[in-house]
Amino acid sequence: MVREIVANKKFLLVLDDSWDQNVWNDLLRNPLQSGATGSRILVTTRNEGVALQMKAVESHQVKLLSAEDGWVLLRKKVVLSGQEREIEDLKDIGEKIVDKCGRLPLAIKTIGGVLSRKSRNKRDWEKVLKTLSNNAWSSWTDFPKEVQPALYLSYEDLPSPLKQCFLYCSLFPEDHEFYRSDLIRYWISEGFIHEEGDLTLEELGEDYYGDLVQRSFLQPVAGFNSMCTVHDLLWSLARFLAGDENFFVKDGVELVLNFSSSVKRRRLWGRVKEEKRQEFIDALVGHDSLRTLVLYLEESVEEGTQVEENDVDNLTKRTPRLRVVGFQPSEIIKLPDSLGNLIHVRYLDLSSSRISELPVLDPQIL
Repeated sequence: MVREIVANKKFLLVLDDSWDQNVWNDLLRNPLQSGATGSRILVTTRNEGVALQMKAVESHQVKLLSAEDGWVLLRKKVVLSGQEREIEDLKDIGEKIVDKCGRLPLAIKTIGGVLSRKSRNKRDWEKVLKTLSNNAWSSWTDFPKEVQPALYLSYEDLPSPLKQCFLYCSLFPEDHEFYRSDLIRYWISEGFIHEEGDLTLEELGEDYYGDLVQRSFLQPVAGFNSMCTVHDLLWSLARFLAGDENFFVKDGVELVLNFSSSVKRRRLWGRVKEEKRQEFIDALVGHDSLRTLVLYLEESVEEGTQVEENDVDNLTKRTPRLRVVGFQPSEIIKLPDSLGNLIHVRYLDLSSSRISELPVLDPQIL
């Protein structure tokens, strides 16, 4: 298919954040040779070995920010435009902090979010610099090597509810794009957001979302203000910190079947082929501690993608403590009466469904 699409056509192909040269060597190289002269392929990677094994014609190393540019970026995160003079006397400490961030933009931006909530004096900034220098987490042998200490310090500075909201994002695959409204509903349903004053939970959720964006833990998707994603380095940090509570399955059910009965999984995201749907559901036996279950069905070639009423019925028996339930896409037209047994459910997502009937629920549950 690729060969026919590019045949005799000039194209530019961008392979961003590549980690595996086999995608190029085994799948794309030969088909793309049918393209017209002048076609170009741009590869970005943090692993120089990948570029070498892909036989890149020209290689360009992206240099680290200079101390001055790093300070300018940090300053922009700490103060509003026009207020730069207020922290100019902190430049020496700021440049040392920039160095501790490896002069990497993401680390500088997240630590800038920390400093923006500190007093603008040498004492508080030196405390941040000292914490970065101590590197107390270096004793963690399984701490992701690619994650800058500045990112962990920025996480530690988050209020407890924001930590929960951020870690929840690690339930979803790397580079997943979230709708802001869905993410806020997930947080509310999981109980991460509590009432404060006269604000509704949704309004508080908007505040939480905006705070995480301002601290660079969430990144708006360009051109779509209602969507966001998590940088891959921060996603790695969230996966590490969430540990066994969050789990996702991308290919089939093998990982689900290997669940240890001693581990209490709280959340599961699964992308499962339709022919393995029942096997996936059966594998949930013994994991009644799940609070979130989001199931994406890959379309079958022979049959339409659908979740049947019986599937939902089986789920209610295996996962009675669910708070968030999602089937996407879903052709289900009726929900079983047993759905009423999920007395903890706060968010039921049946996007693209054809629901025509609601179940009869016990009045005590309504």
